[in-house]
Amino acid sequence: MEFSDDCLTLKLRRLEGGEAMEFQAGGILFVILKSGAGVCHCGRLQYRLGTGDVLVVDSACRGKILAQDGGEMVFWFFAAECEHLFPLFSGREICLLRNVAEGFKTGKVFPVSSPVARECLQLAEAVPAQFSLGHRTQVLRIVSAILTAEFNALQPRMPGALPATDHVVQMFEGLQTNELLNLSVGELARKFNCSRRHLNRLFHKHWGLPVASLRMEMRLLKAASLLADPDAKVYCVAAQCGFKHVGPFNASFKKRFGATPNQWRMGGANADNPDAALNPARPPCPMRANGLCPWHKTDLEDFCTARGCGSRLKR
Repeated sequence: MEFSDDCLTLKLRRLEGGEAMEFQAGGILFVILKSGAGVCHCGRLQYRLGTGDVLVVDSACRGKILAQDGGEMVFWFFAAECEHLFPLFSGREICLLRNVAEGFKTGKVFPVSSPVARECLQLAEAVPAQFSLGHRTQVLRIVSAILTAEFNALQPRMPGALPATDHVVQMFEGLQTNELLNLSVGELARKFNCSRRHLNRLFHKHWGLPVASLRMEMRLLKAASLLADPDAKVYCVAAQCGFKHVGPFNASFKKRFGATPNQWRMGGANADNPDAALNPARPPCPMRANGLCPWHKTDLEDFCTARGCGSRLKR
């Protein structure tokens, strides 16, 4: 049987001894063992899993989960895509997310003895059976528990900022996503208590790109996530992402992703060839080189360049 990539849908699965569940590329996979024992193969790595353990792994590794011979294992599982969660992140969390995502590429097990695993087990048991807003909200709490633990573990190890950028780094990390999306460069400069020129110079020095480029990238990534909703109107998405008119939004979106918003929603400019929109001449992802790209996957460089930093919206 194969892993289904329905995002934020908690499912319960039982495997008999020797039976395996393979998973295909579909975001980050979260597995919470309810009972039994087994093993997860992630490339060349293997992880032993026991009751109460939590496994988090990038499903692009094409791994599989097997029940222990002669026994069975029962577990909850669901998938989540970073691009769908993007509007929930603050500036500080965006800076940390790439490192966290890198750690999940080869899988990570949170043992039952850890506080976060015990919290996830309790949250999973309380998820409503009916797929509804309450169901998705409870599943998001599981994601939040894992990511919060990872963010807290990473922050003490983050390298110190350059003295000249201490102020801008602290301010940026304290910004809410909506502020960075909606405030003009001039308004951001006033918030940082410096000139536009100085703000851009500090951003260039620390992140390698101007403020406007970072804001545009974040606005377009948010738009890509909102377009996953088939009922969302393009003009409403444009407005939510800080565009006053649909025309410039459509042009910017196509330049970034190689397809118009409507084509993106339908899976690309050519449904039979979803990679047809990729443009080899397109410049590299502006968030990738400086560590701000949370969705980049080293084995999917073309998608990072033209399709939302390595991630595709699932239909």
